[in-house]
Amino acid sequence: MVMADSNFAIYAFSDAGKKSKVADICAVAGRVLPIEESDNDEAIRIAERHQLSFDDGLMLAVALKGGAQTIYSEDLRHGLLVDDTLRIVDPFR
Repeated sequence: MVMADSNFAIYAFSDAGKKSKVADICAVAGRVLPIEESDNDEAIRIAERHQLSFDDGLMLAVALKGGAQTIYSEDLRHGLLVDDTLRIVDPFR
């Protein structure tokens, strides 16, 4: 499964050069995963281990729970591997 940090989708409206790449990624990442209270502990663990904000840790915790292997995000460290499972990819690199 592939996930996308929804923040990068704003480029579809602000940068014509990135618009087609955003559309391609959105076509693959069509499912919305729920955030549950039980995800908080995992979010804190991930955030502390990788020196991320809680919000980023929560996004990654939910992605892992949902079985994602790749998450597209311009805001996170390109190439970071979380729990030997989830790879962060900057779609604009």
